[in-house]
Amino acid sequence: MRTCVCAAHRRVLALFFVLLFVFGNSVTVAAATPAMDQSAVRPSPRLGDRPLIRQAPVPRPKPGPADRDADGAAAAELVEEDDSDLAVTNLDDVSLAVVQIEAVGTFEDPREGTIMNAAGSGSGFIIDPAGIAVTNNHVVTGAAFLNVYVAGESKPRNARVLGVSECSDLAVIDIQGDGFHYLEWSDKPVRVGVEIYAAGFPLGDPEFTLTRGIIAKANADGESSWASVDRVIQHDASTNPGNSGGPIVDGDGMAIAIHYAGNSQTNQYFAIAAAEAQPVLEQLRAGNDVDSIGINGEAFVIDGEVSGIWIASVASGSPADNAGIKPGDILLTMEGISLATEGTMTEYCNILRSHDPEDVLAIQVLRLATEEMLEGQINGRPLAVTFSIAQEIEEKGDEPGGAPSGSETYDEYVIVSDDSGVLEVEIPAAWEDVDGGPWVSNDEEIGVRIIASIDLDDMLGGWDTPGLFFGVSASLVQTKSTEDLLDDIDYSNACTYEGRTEFPAGFYTGHYDIWSKCGSTNSTAATVALTPESQAYLLLLEIYTVSEADLDALDRILDSFVVKLDEGGSGSQPVNTVDTTGLAYDYILVSEPALAALLPTGYDDIVSGDWVVEDEIVGLTLTAAPNVQNFNETWTTPGLYARTATDLEEEIDLDEWLDAYDLSENCEQDDRVKHTHTINGITYIGAYDLWTDCSGSGNAFVHLVAMSEPAGHLVVIDFQMLDEADVEALGVLLQSFYIDTELAVSTPDSDEPEFEYTTITDDSETLSVRVPVEWDDVNGASWAENDETIGVSVSASPDLDGYYDTWTTPGMFFGATATEAARYDVEEFLDQWDYSNSCAEVERLDYDDGVFAGVYDLYSDCGGDGNVFVVLSAAPKVLDGILVLIQVSIPAGTSSEPFEQILATFAIEQPENLPALDDEPAPETAPTVEVLVPTLNLRAGPGTNYNRVGSLNRGDILTVIGQVENCGWFQVITSSGATGWVSGGSEYVTLNGVCRDIPQAEAPSPPRTTTSGNTGSTGNTGSASGGQACVTFRNNLGAELTITFTRTGDRWNKTFKVGGNRQQRECFDPGRYTLTVDAPPPWGSFNDELTLSAGDNFPYDVNPAN
Repeated sequence: MRTCVCAAHRRVLALFFVLLFVFGNSVTVAAATPAMDQSAVRPSPRLGDRPLIRQAPVPRPKPGPADRDADGAAAAELVEEDDSDLAVTNLDDVSLAVVQIEAVGTFEDPREGTIMNAAGSGSGFIIDPAGIAVTNNHVVTGAAFLNVYVAGESKPRNARVLGVSECSDLAVIDIQGDGFHYLEWSDKPVRVGVEIYAAGFPLGDPEFTLTRGIIAKANADGESSWASVDRVIQHDASTNPGNSGGPIVDGDGMAIAIHYAGNSQTNQYFAIAAAEAQPVLEQLRAGNDVDSIGINGEAFVIDGEVSGIWIASVASGSPADNAGIKPGDILLTMEGISLATEGTMTEYCNILRSHDPEDVLAIQVLRLATEEMLEGQINGRPLAVTFSIAQEIEEKGDEPGGAPSGSETYDEYVIVSDDSGVLEVEIPAAWEDVDGGPWVSNDEEIGVRIIASIDLDDMLGGWDTPGLFFGVSASLVQTKSTEDLLDDIDYSNACTYEGRTEFPAGFYTGHYDIWSKCGSTNSTAATVALTPESQAYLLLLEIYTVSEADLDALDRILDSFVVKLDEGGSGSQPVNTVDTTGLAYDYILVSEPALAALLPTGYDDIVSGDWVVEDEIVGLTLTAAPNVQNFNETWTTPGLYARTATDLEEEIDLDEWLDAYDLSENCEQDDRVKHTHTINGITYIGAYDLWTDCSGSGNAFVHLVAMSEPAGHLVVIDFQMLDEADVEALGVLLQSFYIDTELAVSTPDSDEPEFEYTTITDDSETLSVRVPVEWDDVNGASWAENDETIGVSVSASPDLDGYYDTWTTPGMFFGATATEAARYDVEEFLDQWDYSNSCAEVERLDYDDGVFAGVYDLYSDCGGDGNVFVVLSAAPKVLDGILVLIQVSIPAGTSSEPFEQILATFAIEQPENLPALDDEPAPETAPTVEVLVPTLNLRAGPGTNYNRVGSLNRGDILTVIGQVENCGWFQVITSSGATGWVSGGSEYVTLNGVCRDIPQAEAPSPPRTTTSGNTGSTGNTGSASGGQACVTFRNNLGAELTITFTRTGDRWNKTFKVGGNRQQRECFDPGRYTLTVDAPPPWGSFNDELTLSAGDNFPYDVNPAN
């Protein structure tokens, strides 16, 4: 049915006010589903004030560090415990890994209304010693912050949400700190009658509770009023509100499920089975939300007539928040489907699971606070008051007079798009004759368009066939208004003009005309001309209606159309014009001043800068890679380095530029390829050289030079590739790159510094930093806290007294300390400087400039006048045992340029001058790793292509002497003194130590590969086809071996035999494989894993004795 504000909707409003009464009297809303296990709500505790610090020069003398003695003792205890096995192995220790979670925020309750600063209490449990924990979505979503209480600690720790799933009611959080006890997942089958235990903190009680029961159903219905889970466990271990997110464990203390619902009246309690939860949790742990738009809601139905999802809270920055959904709203429909028709989340979750996270979804919302019906889109147009042209046509009696198209409504709708992917709209499936070519007017291409109908020829040739014209033009908006565009459309020779109406203000503004009694069938046409707030383009919709069903389609079209244009005015974004479907990488539009392009999401280490030639800034640079440092220093990390310039007056000689870039000393030149592509109305013409096998790495390297047409842009790109996925990424880059002239800065004159700067140092000349010359009140004395000298420091301001005592004087503090580095890590040290009592908001962000890495707090509205204050805690990457603290005051209305200059220039010149702790430091303990899996291979080098030199067992403790790939592989010494390499994956080992403290090791040369098949003794030979990988299995035993090779993705497998003291070459498609080797006694069998890439060709020594 059409969406309109009419008598039917007034009936809906009335029923929803009844809803408040229903909730208020605790009537069961969702029949046949367990009542929601909601968190207990209590006021949030206030943070206590910290003592003031008044040393000079010191960080701003606001609340300072807490009592260090207690913190230091606690840290020492944690260090002493790190040799023990942190995995819980019995029921008595389950409490060590179960946490109480306090979610503090503002929530909208249908019974109580708005609850400010409420603290809802739930449970969770740790699954990784690094602090990764599992809980329910409804425990954490919408909270401003989380307090997590860990066993044995009186003070809460903070945690951040890594990912949530509304439909699975799961969430993964990262608790501050590491070295935690954790639960392992049980691999035992879930059977009815098995004894289980429910762990958690019911009713907000801080005391841990463990109740016993049995599994009543192993496959219960998981549909509820706040989740939609395929498989849940029903049990009878008593739980209460507050148990949400806690574990269900077996008698050995291993997790078998996550509690999420209960009904004490029927003694029925429900938990999400581990097998159901684990695949979702892996995605959440990686930072991806699953089947979520960012709401914490509950489905309901009243009298079987009115249903929807009550929104209790909305996550900031989520798709729901961006669409304008607010706490207290009721989500009625999504994609035209009524939600919660049976009081569950089934329809809602079915829709989310049928779409990608970035898909545009039409929604209808009731806002009780304003008694308004709203419509909008997730990932599209924000909510606006419902409007219906079709309703207006009916009320004026201008509805079409033709025969119905089979029924009063169309049974099915489909989404169609134009050929470029810029436009999308839902139309009746019966309108299957669709053309998505360019919009042409007077033989000139002016935009993109879709025309659709049951029969396009009939629609274009008469008035008895329904259909649609949907066009968008970025050029017409330069010369026409919406009314001008409508004036150009005149159907008076066949229709009666009913008048023009202004379109209700919202994301789009404009006008529409109604034409009635068109042709012999008396059909009706609506012509709609709109423009967005940005005035970036003109949009024209013409809908031709012949029947009541077509009027319904008219409103559906207006509700669903999507325009994917860059509203900065530069045309269509490459994310919409380049097809990345089915490619190995996921892609994202990276838009930097130097360059905009579609890049793999894994290229998330991004550095921008100036392009300097002979000490002159000629343009801008962009480096993007999984790891910029590795990309810059090696041939084995993919990525790109781009240099761009604008406002060039003369063309360049492409061949001359390419010839000047000579890599022949390190690489082999393959070919020179011409290049051209057009995007955003600009054509880039150039060429690139392809270089391969640089320094024997097997890589491919592209150096591209291109000029824009019309002239003005110069683009120079270096792109490094390691495999087929990177080759695909190059193809996407070559179609999508462009310079966004609104972001680019073409000449240094446009960015002249506002200040003159000078370099200052502390009294010992240990530190140096550049500050404005006007900041001439400088103090470089030693850094003292509580009558203890802890380091060196320098402060500067136009007036240091004003800087210390007010928020309206600019200034800075820069200190370095070795003593505090022995007590805190960078985050713990930053926690000592809390100014939230004087500032309105604080945001914590990561910091990494290539030399220093750490975190910083950004405080806003300090002193209530819009002043900004930044506190940075960081450590040098190449010097251990040093922490720096930088504080910068940026009063309201002043420039942030001094802050940027300080961050760009602060340095430690003489670290040996820093005072150390008075106490003799404890001898350093080498970092160790503990094996988590039953067996783990010890290899000759960091990779599965290195030979296996031994086998390790669960619980083995290995001394770490080096690492590569940011602890992706560890070089270790076993208890027997053997040296080798093990994978650093968290599923295989747990690290006792800090990765950055482990030295970078030099990997041995990989095993020599052959290109001619077998080497040595004879045997059967596999034949490689294009793109395959080949492995030569070498049997060094006298007995025959049976090898089974299984692909992990689809379980495809191959079994073959290798005779004693023989070898056999087999070739496989690229992928990840497990192999099982069976040998006669006394050797037995073993398992291993290999990851194969196209072109691999290496030997594998099979020796079960290892």
